[in-house]
Amino acid sequence: MIRLILPLLLVAVGCSTSNVFTDRDPNVEFNDYKTFAFLEPNPLLATPQSTSPLLEGRLVDATRAGLTAKGLTEAEDANSADLIVSFTLGARDRVEATEYPSYYGADYYGWGGPYYGRVEVRSYTEGTLAIDMFDRQREAPVWHGRTTKYITRKMREKPGEAVTEAVDEVLKKFP
Repeated sequence: MIRLILPLLLVAVGCSTSNVFTDRDPNVEFNDYKTFAFLEPNPLLATPQSTSPLLEGRLVDATRAGLTAKGLTEAEDANSADLIVSFTLGARDRVEATEYPSYYGADYYGWGGPYYGRVEVRSYTEGTLAIDMFDRQREAPVWHGRTTKYITRKMREKPGEAVTEAVDEVLKKFP
């Protein structure tokens, strides 16, 4: 029975839609921040090859909406903002092999029978979005949020929705 449950549990954990990780400067009082701006001239610092040039605008729009919903105001320029926001994107191709439960039974003479196992190999792309925030006056990082997701066909077909969802998941953890 355990041989059946363990692989299913591992598959269920491995198929979770995303992982969100955050880190923050413990010495910073985030309630003191009132305004934000995006790193100029381009807040998107690194991207994988063949990334759409429209992605940066989608990231900016989704982040603007998320930070505004948290009560922050976008500054007119980066020199007057409390926080400076930047993004980093990454992608890597992954291969996952899953072995399904097998059967080992007795043969005609009572000895071990044939091994019936099946291995499924799946390749996919894993994408990572990182959002970083810097205290403009101190010129120091104060918050980092990152999510990693399997890139699905739906995400490729509707990148705007995928970006908004990823940004929202990361910003949920912003103090």
